Amino acid sequence: MTTTPRNFIQSTFVSGVVFLLPVALITVALGNAVLWVRELILPIIVALHFENIIGTGLPLLFAVLAIIISCFVAGLLSRLK
Repeated sequence: MTTTPRNFIQSTFVSGVVFLLPVALITVALGNAVLWVRELILPIIVALHFENIIGTGLPLLFAVLAIIISCFVAGLLSRLK
């Protein structure tokens, strides 16, 4: 069976969309999660005067660490029987 150029282009495009759509959705979801957790942690950092230690990047660092720890805990919980 020979593939026409139109079928090749169409199947290649659909394959690319099927591959990239989950990647884009995960990227957007993680970006929003980092911003949400950062806004959640920011008042705590300000109240404890931690912003003077590292600077403005500390809330972002704590947000990323909180998400990594949450993923690890979720993975642990998924292994429980």
